[in-house]
Amino acid sequence: MTIKYWTNFSKRTNSTKQPTGGTEITVRLKEPCGISSPTFICSGVPDTVKYVQAFGRYYFVSEVTHNGGLIEISCTSDPLATYKSAIGALYADVEYTSASNDITMTDPRNYPTNQILKVSTNLGTLPTFNTGASCYIIGVTDNSGASYYMMNEAKFAQFTQILFDKSLNGELTRDFFDMNNILISACVMPRYALIGTDTIVLGNPAGAHIDLLSGVYRIQPEDRMITLYEDTKDVVYPSDSMGTYGINYLDAAPYTTGILFLPFVGCVELDTGAMTSQKSIYIKATLDQINGDVVYKIGLDGSNIIATYSGNCAASVPVTGTSYNPIGAAAGVLGVIGGVAAFAAGVASKGATTALAGLGGAAASGAGVFNSLSHKTQINGSLSSFVSASLGLSITATVLTKKPAETALRSYQSISGMPYFKPSTISNLSGYVKCNGASISIDGFDSDREAINGYLNSGFYYE
Repeated sequence: MTIKYWTNFSKRTNSTKQPTGGTEITVRLKEPCGISSPTFICSGVPDTVKYVQAFGRYYFVSEVTHNGGLIEISCTSDPLATYKSAIGALYADVEYTSASNDITMTDPRNYPTNQILKVSTNLGTLPTFNTGASCYIIGVTDNSGASYYMMNEAKFAQFTQILFDKSLNGELTRDFFDMNNILISACVMPRYALIGTDTIVLGNPAGAHIDLLSGVYRIQPEDRMITLYEDTKDVVYPSDSMGTYGINYLDAAPYTTGILFLPFVGCVELDTGAMTSQKSIYIKATLDQINGDVVYKIGLDGSNIIATYSGNCAASVPVTGTSYNPIGAAAGVLGVIGGVAAFAAGVASKGATTALAGLGGAAASGAGVFNSLSHKTQINGSLSSFVSASLGLSITATVLTKKPAETALRSYQSISGMPYFKPSTISNLSGYVKCNGASISIDGFDSDREAINGYLNSGFYYE
């Protein structure tokens, strides 16, 4: 019989590569002999023979033996080359292939290591805030409902001194019990106060009233909510320095996570998964100038919001009598600074009738107004929000990446392919291919079928 042999052909065991050309020679079979692993007896063949074609099949040469003046060529079957056409026609679920260039799909084989790379991006600083400044907001009721005034620390010192100087007279009694003449709230924030020319008025400015303090800034309804910060900024990722380019799976979990520091809120999660496509983030911070609420909108842009967070930058200041706490605690009675403190304490502990017993009938008549209110004892808010300004006023994004075992994504493309995860005809692919649950139908031996299925599902090279 005639076979072809090759002395300079090399290929991988798990490859469908077929040789071209070859040298023909007449041989005889060593008996007994199987088709899967035949031995050919011949002469004139060099010891360097490596590959053989016979019976319409391809074989690896496993051994060359000299026997007298003859040479015995021992072979083992190469089912991938033998059934290359059937393999190429197979439509199968492909997990990995060298034909894929998609670096956005996560490759679970490229596991994260415990080496952490991190980088922080300063996205901006909240304006008007300063950890060394104090801005006081005083709320009073008046004929318009309620007015809120902003003042700096020096003005607030003047304001409290005025309260210290008040005495228990008819004017004071009217201030405390007439609901139109009550100081309703006071809080302090770590920011610069605006300077104004307004006057804090208790009562009806057109009628009976008291001008407490001038030279302060009155917060207009349209100015209550102000935008502190609004911008879209790029966020730096550590994986950008790993030899990768553009959008890739290393920029999302489990490799990459993020922390976003928001002043007066603290550290929250930075959604690196949502940001992978653009590596930028939109942030809008809004301040309620009356109660110190700070609200953040986080998004991919101004329309695509992915998170909201709220905090507070204010602390209660107990300067009022019957009081509403703008920071969120229940309404109730606060201690009053100055000459009215003892009087307010008597009302809170003994009841209005006892406290007013010495004020005469006119004053006592106000007790019904006071007792009709459902006041509760006020619990002052803590200074935790105010003090949090010391943590910093800059919005900061910190991205942390677990360095992957293989940092250059395409360095193993030709060796073990890249993620594909979809069905395909094998002949449409090239290089390394790994299928999932593939099963081929061939006109061949069971041993060939099992071997081919094993290669298909463990990885082979279609060449």
